[in-house]
Amino acid sequence: LLYDSPSGLVFYWTFNNVFALVKNLFYKLKNPGFILKIICGITGFIGVIACTLSIDMLDGGYLPFLLVLCAMLMVPMPLQILFKNRMNNQESNVSTKSDLLYLLAIAYIIILTGILIPSSVISASPEEFVLVTAPQNPVHYVINSMYLSIGFFAVWVSVYYYVLTPKWKNNISKIVGGIVGINTLNYFIFNAKTGIITADLSFDNSIAYDAKAVILQSLACLLVGGAFVLLVTRLPNIFKCLIIAGIISSLGMSIYNISIISSNYTVTSSRINALTEPEITLSKNGRNVVVIMMDWALSGMVPYIFEERPQLLEQYDGFTFYPNTVSFGGHTNLGVPALYGGYEYTPAKLNERSSELLVDKHNEALRVLPVLFSQHGIGTTVIDPPYSDYSEITNVNAYNGYNGIKACLAENYLMTDQELINEQRENARLRNFFLYGIVRVSPLCFNIVLYDEGTYNSLELNNEYLSFDFPQLYHNTCSSDGISPLFLSAYMVLKSMPDITNIVESGDQFLFIDNNTTHEPILLQEPDYVPKNSVDNNAYESQSSPRRAPDGSVIKLDTKEQMTHYHVNMAAYMALGEWFDYLRDNGVWDNTRIIIVSDHGRRLLQFDNMYYEDIDLDVEEVNPILFVKDYYSDGFKVSDAFMTNADVPTIATQGIIDNPINPFTGNPINSSEKNKGPMLIDLPDSWKLQDNMGYVFNKGHWYSVHDNIFDRNNWEYLGEY
Repeated sequence: LLYDSPSGLVFYWTFNNVFALVKNLFYKLKNPGFILKIICGITGFIGVIACTLSIDMLDGGYLPFLLVLCAMLMVPMPLQILFKNRMNNQESNVSTKSDLLYLLAIAYIIILTGILIPSSVISASPEEFVLVTAPQNPVHYVINSMYLSIGFFAVWVSVYYYVLTPKWKNNISKIVGGIVGINTLNYFIFNAKTGIITADLSFDNSIAYDAKAVILQSLACLLVGGAFVLLVTRLPNIFKCLIIAGIISSLGMSIYNISIISSNYTVTSSRINALTEPEITLSKNGRNVVVIMMDWALSGMVPYIFEERPQLLEQYDGFTFYPNTVSFGGHTNLGVPALYGGYEYTPAKLNERSSELLVDKHNEALRVLPVLFSQHGIGTTVIDPPYSDYSEITNVNAYNGYNGIKACLAENYLMTDQELINEQRENARLRNFFLYGIVRVSPLCFNIVLYDEGTYNSLELNNEYLSFDFPQLYHNTCSSDGISPLFLSAYMVLKSMPDITNIVESGDQFLFIDNNTTHEPILLQEPDYVPKNSVDNNAYESQSSPRRAPDGSVIKLDTKEQMTHYHVNMAAYMALGEWFDYLRDNGVWDNTRIIIVSDHGRRLLQFDNMYYEDIDLDVEEVNPILFVKDYYSDGFKVSDAFMTNADVPTIATQGIIDNPINPFTGNPINSSEKNKGPMLIDLPDSWKLQDNMGYVFNKGHWYSVHDNIFDRNNWEYLGEY
C-alpha cells in the first residue's frame, strides 16, 4: 500500500521501530501492565485538567469526546487496585465459553452496523440513492457495507482477540457484550434527531447536542454497558438467548428493508427517462410565457440581496416583486400542486378529494398548465417537473401520451464532468455507509468527531481530474472546503440557459421549468457567489456585514443554515439575471412574460418580526418568492398586494387564453378563491413524500391567514388534524 509513497514508508518504519523500543523497555519492568495503567491514569488526569482550562478554545463537539477519552484512560488503574485479588483468583477459571459469546456478539454488531442501519436508511427513500445518469440497485451499498463490517469486526478485531490469553479473551468477550448493549441502546432507543440526511449521508444541518443530553446519554450508556457486562459474567446463557434473538430480528428487519429497496428500484429504473437534450424554445415575434419555479427560494432575503448587488435591479427591470405572498405548506409535495394547478390543488382541496390517490392528484396538477397551453396551439416545454409520479428521481412520466408537450430533463444532464462526479459520489457512499452505521450506534459524545461534517474523517476520496471535492466541509459562516454535487448540477442548469435557448421567428411559446439551486444551500465564494473548492469570505464579510435592506433592517446570517441559504439565493438571482440579459440582447425580452416563484420557504428564524412565538410559526417557512414581469413592462416595482403561489396559473394565462378552464376538472382557472376567506396552510410533522403516499396528507398543524402575512393579527392557529 505504501510502496508508491517513500516518505510514508520511512514514517511507518520509524514509528514501528519506536514502538518496538518502547515495548521492549516495558517488558523489562517488573509490572509492565500496572505501570502502563499508571501512565494512562496520569495522562487522563492531565487531559481532564487541560480540557477544563481550554474549555473556551475547544469546539462544542470535541470537548465531550476528549473528556470521555480521558476518563477511559483513568479507569484501568483503579480497577486494577480494587479487583486485583479477584482477577488473580479467576485467572485459572477462565470460561471456555468466551469464544462463543464473543462470536455471537460480533455477529450481532456486524448485522446491525453493516446491514440493518444502511438498509434502513436506503429503504426510507430508495430513489434518492440512485444516480440517475448511472443507475444501480442501491442494495449494492448494503452488500458493500456488510463486507466492510465483516472485514473490520470479524477479521481485524478477531485477529487481536485470538492471539490473546484465555484470561484476556474472557475479559474481551465481556467488553464486547457491553458494547452490544450500548449499540442497541443508541440505535433503537436514543436514535438522536440529527435532521434530514442526504443521499450522500450528510445532514442538512450541522449536528450539535446539548451538553446535558450528552452527559445523560453517556451515563445511560455506562449503565447499560455495565449491565450487559454483568449479564455476560453472571448469566451467560441468558445473554446468548438475547443475542441470538437480536441477530434473528435484525436479520429479519434487514431482509424486509432489502426487499423494499429491490422492489422500489424495479419501479424506479422504469421511470428513468432516456437522455433528451433539454431545450428552451422562445418566439421572437409571438408571445412567450415563462414560469420558473425556484424550489425553496426565500422571499424575505430579496431586499437584502438586491441591496447588496444593485446591478440586479437593472437585470430585473420590468419585474414586480410581491413580498406579501404565502404558500400552502412548507414542503414541495404540499406547495407544488397549487403552484402548478391553482386553487383547486391546495392541501385542503386535495384532502377533500379523499377517494383519489395523492400521487394522481399531484400529477394532474403538474399537467394543468402544459395541457391547457398545448390545447390552444401554444408550443409547450416542461423541464424537470417536481415529484412527477411522486418520485424523488426527476422524470417526465406525468406527460406521457401528451404529444403537444415537450418534456425533458436538465439537472444531471448538463454537467460536463458528470461521469467523474458519479464516480466520486459512488466511492464516498461505498465507504461512508459502514461509517454511518458506526456513528448511529456510538454514544453522542463520539458522534460529532466520527461524523466530521459529513466527511467521516476521510483523508482522500476525490477524483484527481475534478476541480471540486465532495461534499462541502463547512468550517464557519465564512469558510468551507468542497462543493455539494446536488447544488452544482442545479446551478449549471441556470448558467446553461443561454446555451440551451432556441429562438424561433413566430408562434407562441410556454415554458415551465423547476430548478433546485436554492434547494441545496452551500457556501459560495463572495463577492461573485460562485462555487469554489476552498471558500474564504473573511475579508468580504468584514466589510459587508451586517446585510441591510433599503429600510435599514438587518438580516440574521449567524448560522450555517442562514448564511448558506443566502448564498444560493444570491447565486440563483445572478444566474437568472445573465439569462435575462441574453433575452434582451436577442430581442425576446419585451414579448416574454416571466414568473419567478417558489413552492415554499424555510424556517430559519432570520427575522424577529416574522416569528410568532405564541403559535410557533416562522412566516418565512411559508413565504415564497413571487416576481412577475409582464409584456413591455419597465422599472422594478414592489407590491404589497396579498398573493399566493396558487395565483401563478391565473397570471400565466391572463390575456393569452380567454376564460381558461382546467382541462381535468372543467372548473375556471382564476384567483377568486382568495377573496372568499382566509387561506388554509398545512404544516405536518410527517411531511416526507414516502410518508404521504395515501389519499390525504398526514395529520398536520393547520393555520389560516388573510390580507397581510406580516401582521400577527391576521394569523390563526387552527389546531392539529
